[in-house]
Amino acid sequence: RHRLEIPVLLAQHVANVGIAFFTMKEVDDMASNPKYADILVTPFFRTRFCVLASREHPVAKRGCLTLEDFQNNLFCDQVTCSTARPDTQYESLLPKKMQSISVNSYAIMKRLLLEKNMLSLATWYTICNSGLYDPEKMVAIPLSPDLAKDELCLCMLHRPEQKVRYQERILFTCIDSYFKNYILPPMEDFRHVEKEVQK
Repeated sequence: RHRLEIPVLLAQHVANVGIAFFTMKEVDDMASNPKYADILVTPFFRTRFCVLASREHPVAKRGCLTLEDFQNNLFCDQVTCSTARPDTQYESLLPKKMQSISVNSYAIMKRLLLEKNMLSLATWYTICNSGLYDPEKMVAIPLSPDLAKDELCLCMLHRPEQKVRYQERILFTCIDSYFKNYILPPMEDFRHVEKEVQK
């Protein structure tokens, strides 16, 4: 499902809870939309997009990536039956004319990054938690400021607790507890590791 379908499904009572990344503008728009008056939004943390590349890739030593880099390189992304490609999930936030292919596992993606010199675009949260990132062989590169205008906030959306079953209220509590105790490492920490490896 596309992330922007989540509030629609909750408003229609098709679903009772959803988790996805939203821009703060999207969160504000949901809060001001009377159709979604019954939906509660719990923000957890913010993150940004960055690009993962092999240390052998020509862009590896860049401080940030520009629109030209996106148009001149091939990207790969991971897709399963329950997710959509980053360039379709976040099409309004990302550079146009991205050349990309989709694979169905992070293991295949890792091989493409290291052996075929492809790039991968993802949120910093995804890169940290997918098992894909190996600082000894890869670098994570921020996007240039003109491409990274919007931070993304991981949010849980759900219907009011009095309108859902007991088991779902327990689920809300577990999700809330997990993410409120989760600490996303600053990207700068990993940039430091990368510099140490390069020495």
